[in-house]
Amino acid sequence: MKTKDDIIQKGNELIATVHVAEKLKLSTAKKLALTFGFKMVELSRTILLLLDAKALTEAHTIGRLLFEHTFNFGALLHQEEHHEKLVDHATGEPGRHMKKMFLDPSIEAILTPENFKSASAYLQHPDRATDSKIGLNWEQIAAAGKTDCLYGAYTHYSFLYAHSNLASLMKQATDEEIAHLCENVWTALELSRLLLRVNVFSTSSREK
Repeated sequence: MKTKDDIIQKGNELIATVHVAEKLKLSTAKKLALTFGFKMVELSRTILLLLDAKALTEAHTIGRLLFEHTFNFGALLHQEEHHEKLVDHATGEPGRHMKKMFLDPSIEAILTPENFKSASAYLQHPDRATDSKIGLNWEQIAAAGKTDCLYGAYTHYSFLYAHSNLASLMKQATDEEIAHLCENVWTALELSRLLLRVNVFSTSSREK
């Protein structure tokens, strides 16, 4: 079972690896991957703080974001074109995921009445009629970056924890739930460190 100290150590190892990679000549996509690496370590530390506060649901919600960063990290290391996909996604419509959310029959119970009303109005706005943009396909990104081993946990978090709002603060968490989250966080950090070594350092050695 991975402990909080194990996660801190693994985060430090990932940061150290990123710092070494920064000294190499890298493509635009790989440079952006390093930024995701730093963000992943920050998120892992946030998760630990939330666990200390017994806010398990919020910790899992951040864990979901950690996986998305891991997916992007891997894809950027493997595919130069993923950089352009991220740029396009970041400059697109900010609410394009809402349509997916509204397919969930429990959405009214998740959102406040005010938020539900405003989200509904947004989706029905005439300016969206010709909008062809869709959200990122995380399953494809995870597979492209060789991080699909984490996709099962990601989908679990997406369904259960995507709309957390601190309502679970001080909620009693079982040791099993905490252990499961810690294992996932540690695995995401370690997998990213290994991907970086394989896709940056090994490639750099072959090019010399």
